[in-house]
Amino acid sequence: MVEKRISQKILIDAIPWKRCLQELKAGHYDGAVNASFKTDRAEFAVYPMTVDKIDISKRMLIDSYSLYHLKGSKVEWDGKVFKPDDAIVGAQTGFSVVDQLKSLNLKVDDSSGSTEINLKKLLLGRVTAVALPTLQGDNLLDKDTELQKKIEKIALPLIEKPYYLIFSKPFFAQEGTLVKKIWDSIESTRESAEYKKQMDLFK
Repeated sequence: MVEKRISQKILIDAIPWKRCLQELKAGHYDGAVNASFKTDRAEFAVYPMTVDKIDISKRMLIDSYSLYHLKGSKVEWDGKVFKPDDAIVGAQTGFSVVDQLKSLNLKVDDSSGSTEINLKKLLLGRVTAVALPTLQGDNLLDKDTELQKKIEKIALPLIEKPYYLIFSKPFFAQEGTLVKKIWDSIESTRESAEYKKQMDLFK
């Protein structure tokens, strides 16, 4: 939809997230889709900004992370404290939620960038719970009746935050006007009736 608004083709490669950020930092890619804000990322990437802070109106979406665990397990999350204390939580390599989990003094297994592998670890008892983007996690459970029988989500989200299309600093330096046009188009597309209809169908 943004392509139509800016009358320019956007080429998209699907690659693992950690590699995506590495390639962006190296200047091999112009942008990266769905990045939450992190100060270390802002050292090599450009986020939509107002004068002195990030411009949330230019976000792609607001999403959350949720915790998924085996049914019957004694896993708890009240928004501040995660139990049990000796839990191991699985998370995808390079995802910002890893830092939050570690700030709770939890042991984190972020050795894999694959959602499917992390869920297998959960089923095999190698991790106590898995932290996943809520939309992604819910869709996986909705589509897999076997997973539904064994895994459930804790209702209270782990965290909720906006996600952005970010650009490499060299690309922004060369195409700043185009980048700002893209961010403006993301905002207008996100608020359009057509987009909201598509999101309802996706859910």
